[in-house]
Parts: sequence; C-alpha cells; structure tokens
Amino acid sequence: MGVFQFEKGPEHSADEGIACLERLAEERASDLEHRDTRLAAMDKCIEELEGSGRELICAFYLDNTGLAELAGRLQKAQQTLYNKLNILRRMLGDCVALRLTEEA
Repeated sequence: MGVFQFEKGPEHSADEGIACLERLAEERASDLEHRDTRLAAMDKCIEELEGSGRELICAFYLDNTGLAELAGRLQKAQQTLYNKLNILRRMLGDCVALRLTEEA
C-alpha cells in the first residue's frame, strides 16, 4: 500500500484521509513560508557582504563556477579561496540566524 493510500474499513474513513492531506498541506505551506523568510534574510546578508566576498559567494554558488576556475581567474590558491568561502559561509549563517531571531 502506498503512502497516500488508505485502507477502507470501519477504522479508516475518507474524511480521515482528507483531514490528513489537509494537515500535510498546512505543514507544507508553513515550511514554504519559513523557507521564503530564510531566503529573504540570506539575500539581505549577501547584500551586506563586502564586494569581493559577495562576488566570490555569487560566482561559486549562483554561477556554479568551480574553485579551480575561480583560483585561476583571481590568481589565488584554491585553498585560500576554500578558506575564504568557509569564513563567508559562517558569516552568512550567523547573519541569517540573527535576522531570523530579530524578526521572531
């Protein structure tokens, strides 16, 4: 029996199935709202980054530019860029957490 299939019988009614689906839909809507809030906070935090940090984050994550290519383009060691990305990720994580706390 699949996840959304319900046994027919005295203990399982169609109304229970509909109620279950409605609860799932409400939870999904809540998840999407939380996701939108987190994405908006992330956008603001990225905007607040210094120019080179913002450019690195955008090139790596939004443009999907590989680390080797970025290292060649920026004339930096891959390890240096890897370390910088780790620092930026932590900064962004802290910034997003702070914004979500402030909005709550």
